[in-house]
Amino acid sequence: MADALPEMPAVAADPELLARVRTGRTLTPVDVPSAGALPPGGQLKIVDPDGALAAVVEMRADRSELDYCCVFLRPGG
Repeated sequence: MADALPEMPAVAADPELLARVRTGRTLTPVDVPSAGALPPGGQLKIVDPDGALAAVVEMRADRSELDYCCVFLRPGG
């Protein structure tokens, strides 16, 4: 599914980031350093170590946090 968004910047999640995403915890530019370059409203896809799409997030207007647009669970977990 990650291939469906080829124009969107991507970040490969390490286990810690993936756990944050899977449990819906708040994400900040500290958690996703490459998100710091996003403008307000800019979107980023987060992929798991296998390249599967884990989430799409969007930078808040105040650039303090990333809001989840979608979170994708892999079959079986």
